[in-house]
Amino acid sequence: MKLDLKTKLIKVAATVLSGAVTVVAFQNCSGNGFSVDKDFLGQASLGSSNLTIPQVSLVAPIPTLSNSRSLTVNINVITDAQASLQSVSCQLDSAPAMDCTTRQLNLTNLADGDHSLKISATDDKGNSAQERIYNFRIDGTSPVVNISQSPATFTGNTSAEITFTAMDSLSTIGSTTCSRDNGAWTACSSPATLTGLAAGIHSFKVRATDTAGNMSAESMVTWTVDLNAPIMMITAKPAAFSNSKVATFSFAGSSGGVALSSYECSQDGGAYAVCVSPKILSALSEGNHIFAVRGINAVGTRSAAVTAMWAVDTIAPSTPVLSANVTSPTLQTSASISFMATDSGSMVASYQCSLDSAAFAACTSPTALASLSEGAHVFQVRAIDNAGNNSAVGSFSWTVNFMPTVYDGVALYAANCAGCHGALASSAKLNRTAAQIQDSITNVSSMNFLRTLQPGAVDAIAKALVKTSSGLANPFACTPGDTGVSVLRRLTKREYVNTILDLFQGQLSYADISVPLADLQPEFTNKLPSVRVFDSTNPNGMSRQLLDAYIDLSARAADVITANTAKMNAIGGTCISAATVPTDCVSSFLDTFGMRALRRPLTATEKTTFTTLYNSGTSSPDRMARVVQALILAPQFLYKMEDNGTSVNGRADLFQLNSYEIASRLSFGIMGSMPDQELFEAARLGSLNNAAGLQTQVERLFALSKARDGVRSFYSQWLRLDYLPDITVGAAEANGLNLSTFKNDSRQEIVDLMDHLIWTQRSNYKDLMTTSLAIPKSANIASVYGIAPSSVPVSLASPERKGILTRVGMLALDSTGRSNPIKRGVHARIHMLCDPMGAPPADTVNEDTPFDPLASTRDQVAAKTSAPQCMACHSRINPAGFAFENFDGLGRYRVNETVSSNGMLANHPINSTVSPNINSLTDLPVTGAAAFQSAMAESPAGQACFAKQWLQYNTGRDAVASDGCTLSGMYDAVNKSGGSMLEMLKAYTKAPDFLLKKLGPLN
Repeated sequence: MKLDLKTKLIKVAATVLSGAVTVVAFQNCSGNGFSVDKDFLGQASLGSSNLTIPQVSLVAPIPTLSNSRSLTVNINVITDAQASLQSVSCQLDSAPAMDCTTRQLNLTNLADGDHSLKISATDDKGNSAQERIYNFRIDGTSPVVNISQSPATFTGNTSAEITFTAMDSLSTIGSTTCSRDNGAWTACSSPATLTGLAAGIHSFKVRATDTAGNMSAESMVTWTVDLNAPIMMITAKPAAFSNSKVATFSFAGSSGGVALSSYECSQDGGAYAVCVSPKILSALSEGNHIFAVRGINAVGTRSAAVTAMWAVDTIAPSTPVLSANVTSPTLQTSASISFMATDSGSMVASYQCSLDSAAFAACTSPTALASLSEGAHVFQVRAIDNAGNNSAVGSFSWTVNFMPTVYDGVALYAANCAGCHGALASSAKLNRTAAQIQDSITNVSSMNFLRTLQPGAVDAIAKALVKTSSGLANPFACTPGDTGVSVLRRLTKREYVNTILDLFQGQLSYADISVPLADLQPEFTNKLPSVRVFDSTNPNGMSRQLLDAYIDLSARAADVITANTAKMNAIGGTCISAATVPTDCVSSFLDTFGMRALRRPLTATEKTTFTTLYNSGTSSPDRMARVVQALILAPQFLYKMEDNGTSVNGRADLFQLNSYEIASRLSFGIMGSMPDQELFEAARLGSLNNAAGLQTQVERLFALSKARDGVRSFYSQWLRLDYLPDITVGAAEANGLNLSTFKNDSRQEIVDLMDHLIWTQRSNYKDLMTTSLAIPKSANIASVYGIAPSSVPVSLASPERKGILTRVGMLALDSTGRSNPIKRGVHARIHMLCDPMGAPPADTVNEDTPFDPLASTRDQVAAKTSAPQCMACHSRINPAGFAFENFDGLGRYRVNETVSSNGMLANHPINSTVSPNINSLTDLPVTGAAAFQSAMAESPAGQACFAKQWLQYNTGRDAVASDGCTLSGMYDAVNKSGGSMLEMLKAYTKAPDFLLKKLGPLN
């Protein structure tokens, strides 16, 4: 029975716990007073009259932590079945109790922090429920995230470490998430490490969520990764020449698209210092200056320096010196006035002229004046240099008078010259030209007093001096305003090699092109004596074989340059090797390298053509290679092109060269190569079109080492030094000479001696033909001369060793071991005296003239050439050769000659006495090589030939009568008192003809 009751009680408890509102009251069914355990019902014993007290519970639990400031609480109250609910009371924290009988409590505006909710209930029996207390926390405040470490605003680092902290005062941090460069949010922790950052702007954001569910605001940092070197440019600078001692430079730079804020400047190579734009330089000295600026970006990377060069010139040009083709008074109503000023700074750029007080206007020298009225005239000129400085005014005054002045040359000579030079009939200065007399008046101090003589008076004296007796009167007739026909010339192999190496400015070596260069064979040699002695007289046609060689060479050169980025950048600038080359970079490349290749600025059409060719390439190296190859295959590169420029005096066949053509004539004539940068700059400025500017460049070029190479090429070809033979004779005949080095030793001695005579001693032609100097560096050459080797000039004691033609190399020139009077004579007549020599007549070439094989060499030659048809030439050839018979085939001096034939020997004394036949058949006899060369030196023929050879070397054609003015000036330069071979070489550029191009008839 007791067990059944307990079962029923468990069922009742189960009913209560299932949410029944009323508890069924059980009567005490047991006499022993059994009561229900509090564990089951949570109330007093069932033995009471009110078996239970109200029970308070919540429909849903209150979260212990919430981020909501509002809370709805639904309350359950369970009362005994015998009682009913009287009231429900609620109290939040320490606030007054609230009536919750409705069993629902709405809480709002809850403050952050901890809270306590107390709930109690009372039934109508007066029973009060046990007070229920619910503790909970409100956290409606978001966490705070702070980034404590992040990259600098600008950095060159491709990785970054970012440190951050998240804090919450009421709850703990539940999670942190991060976003890189606005990407997806992912879980993260501090520190966050970022790697592989690309150049550009980057961002990093972090946020935190607390355990209450609050999310923080995003904390963000941004920075820029700058991996580029800064880019700099000078936006404003002075002109190339300035007459101000103040210069202002503006500049700007950027890095990664951001303007730079820090710059460093350097003046004239000095230390760099912080600067701002614009930078003003003051108190500048005269002369060249350089300004350099570099920028520094935010990460501390410095740019390459950009520079600007200019020259300060505040000094005015010299006062122009004027000369005119008229004297005062004159009958002429026209005049041509030449003028020249010099400027040591920026060079003379232009002139302004005024006639008879008219306004000054631009003019050039010479200025032609016409329709002059009778009376006094004044011509004034001032020079303006490239910096804008004006010179003082120079002037020339003369009078047009229709009453002519007649000069009496005989009377003028008697009054001014006879006191020093004797009576006219026996004067020591017969046949002096007006030019020679005027030169002496200018340069010989004892004759300076005659400077007041008018040109007409000097002409009259020269005419009075013309006599039939021989002398060194200038043999060339000058007809002003004319010149020889200009020949279109292809570059010789020598010029081609020099030019292509100079064009690439050290980026291309001889070894780079040596293989294809071997196929570029000279088309002309002067191995045999010939009037055409120089390589410049090569045929100018273009054979297929020659074109193929040029193509191979150009391809090789282009490959070498474009296979190396540094070489590309050296000739095209750093932009030329970029993956994407800017248009202005290509244009600049054509303006610099293209201009140098064609030796003049490219035309607009040419630039378009080459730009189109460049753009057809597939990569930067390929595009550059195409243009480089095309430029050095262009006719303007391979040939010395001269366009038909400004017509001279309206003639259809005579033109004035432009400045770039003048530059090429100068450079190829003097150095055997293309113009250098300074010469190009002179051409650009137009300073080569005036005499002063031209001669400034002539003097500069002749001072360069390349000029020595160019002049060495001239005299090596003139003297045929490249064709010295290999001599093979027996040991007995060699007599101790080392024949394996004999050719090179003898050639080197001539080169050393010629260099000394031309450049160091400044010798004239007479010195060349009578010198006693030798430079026998080798034991070979020294033994021939019978002296010790010497690397400095020594004077040979033997009187027979005077003159260049008695040096070993010249004596062995056409030797096979024995002397050869015919070849020696031909060389002297053709190359040294410029005698025209035709080929031997056809009917005598193979004639076998009887001669004694044991006779002397001279007698054998005389016998072989005795036929009348031979003597037309051999009357001149033989004497020149016989005069050198005192020297054997190896250049050794001898007084006897041993001849052998068929095992028999004969010994003959040398006969070197000849009638030179230089001026005429009536020349007085001379004995030996020294005397023969002295006769050449005293004859106008030798010096005239020397002048012709230099002209032919430069022009690539024979000298003609219309070259008379040029040749006359060259002749005077070497023949005058104090003249020299070097002055003659320079004189070629001083002739007005040098600036002219004459067209010939079409073939």
